[in-house]
Amino acid sequence: MSGKHGFPTPTASQNNTYSSKSQKIVPLNSYKGAKTICKFVNGKTAVLTLMVMIIAVVLSSSTAHAAVTPTCDKSLWQHVFLPTRLHIVDPCITATGVIKSIHVENDGDFHIKLLADNSSLINQANIKFENGDLVLEAICQNPVSRSEVGSACDNFNHPALSIPPVGSHVKVTGSYVLDTRNNNWAEIHPITSIAAIP
Repeated sequence: MSGKHGFPTPTASQNNTYSSKSQKIVPLNSYKGAKTICKFVNGKTAVLTLMVMIIAVVLSSSTAHAAVTPTCDKSLWQHVFLPTRLHIVDPCITATGVIKSIHVENDGDFHIKLLADNSSLINQANIKFENGDLVLEAICQNPVSRSEVGSACDNFNHPALSIPPVGSHVKVTGSYVLDTRNNNWAEIHPITSIAAIP
């Protein structure tokens, strides 16, 4: 049937509809059709919003991780006796491991042996002379009876370190060095902090 200007007149079933060979016919004047379109649009918006949120979380997490760096108390070096014997490999690192032993030394330090989680922190001297353990030195924590130490621990006003007991899994922060007077074994010396972790 032709209309006024020669164009086909839509039938009742075609009136107010949108059709395409590749798309489903949706009555535009029906509530159900409008609701379907809204759901489709809202669904795409929700997916995009979720993707943006995930990307934001990943980026913020990466930034936070990158910003976390160990902090060492440089003033502790003023109280290390004969500091030139220690070859500094890294001025400040954080390591984890299990405490295997704790000894009070006559130089005032706690000499702590750590079974390090990261085995790359030990060398052949640690394996040969320290049973494969990383040495930790908590300086000026005890009375000094070794004359060679001299006045190194004088005026030491840093808070006493609370050393977790043997068997504790700990996180320790300090300077990573090689002790040239002790076969160049690896140490964290002096340590700034040590604390038990799960």
